[in-house]
Amino acid sequence: MNLSQRAGGWIRPSQSLLCLAILASQCRIASAQAPSTWARLFLQPSAPLAQLEEVQKELKLDDKQKEQVAELNKELNEQRMAIFQDAGGDRTKIRERLATLYRENTEKLDKELDDAQRKRSHELYVQLNGPIVLQGDVVADRLKLTDEQKTKIQETLDSVRADWMNAGLRDLGEEEAAKKTTELTKSRDEKLLAVLTDDQRAEFEKMKGKELKVDFSKMPRPGRP
Repeated sequence: MNLSQRAGGWIRPSQSLLCLAILASQCRIASAQAPSTWARLFLQPSAPLAQLEEVQKELKLDDKQKEQVAELNKELNEQRMAIFQDAGGDRTKIRERLATLYRENTEKLDKELDDAQRKRSHELYVQLNGPIVLQGDVVADRLKLTDEQKTKIQETLDSVRADWMNAGLRDLGEEEAAKKTTELTKSRDEKLLAVLTDDQRAEFEKMKGKELKVDFSKMPRPGRP
């Protein structure tokens, strides 16, 4: 089963619990951090990842597809900001609307890709985001996560969210913020992977496909081209 069949399963409403409060001030945090590290704080949908030059080359996007990627990301940024502005602090409403936005945005990208590009895009989504994608239904189903494991993953994400909110990233210098972000991300990923069995971890690695080195410093920050 691929992402176009169950796009909503990759980014489900509960994923917003991780970055709900952080995302509202995402641009302010990003401005205080090294550009190569801010992107690792958040689950990145496929369209933002497709802005990276390495990803575009890997997917062999033509000029028309690149233009569509740019348009999808502009639309994503505008609609995401509108969600926070219109929700009045209602976290449930924000979670639901973000989940719908990410699902629809991914579906639009999938329609612009051929079968091979779509398959590789799904692999890169898993690979470049890392274990944070374990909360999605498609990944959970493929790995055959138990209810107990799903609960543990959500508890871990909730705990990590609290750690990040208390990390004072906006108050740190660029170098310190970059170091702290790396530490928090590494700790998060290790805790999430620890929930899996050896067989599940092996299957998760297969879902990533061939490794692709990317420069996250070239990832446009939200609200910027």
